[in-house]
Amino acid sequence: MAQTQGVERRGVIQLTGLTCPSCVARIEGTVRRMAGVRAARLQFGSQRLVVDLAQDGPGADEVAERVRQLGYTVVAAQEEPR
Repeated sequence: MAQTQGVERRGVIQLTGLTCPSCVARIEGTVRRMAGVRAARLQFGSQRLVVDLAQDGPGADEVAERVRQLGYTVVAAQEEPR
C-alpha cells in the first residue's frame, strides 16, 4: 500500500520492438528514477508500461519521451486519473 501513497495519476504507455527482458529492466529503472514517478511496471509480452505518477510529477508524454530517448518506439501514451 505504501507504494501507491501519493499517487494521483496513472500513465499507460504502449511500446513496440522490445527484444529481451533486459529492455524491460532498463526502461523500468530509468523511469523509476524520474522525479514524481512512484512506480513503473513494464510487461514484456504486452509491451505495456504502466506508471504511477504524483500529482506534481511528469505527465505520460514526458515519460514516453524519456523512453524514446533510450531508443525505444512508443506507440501511444495516455493518462488516467486515480
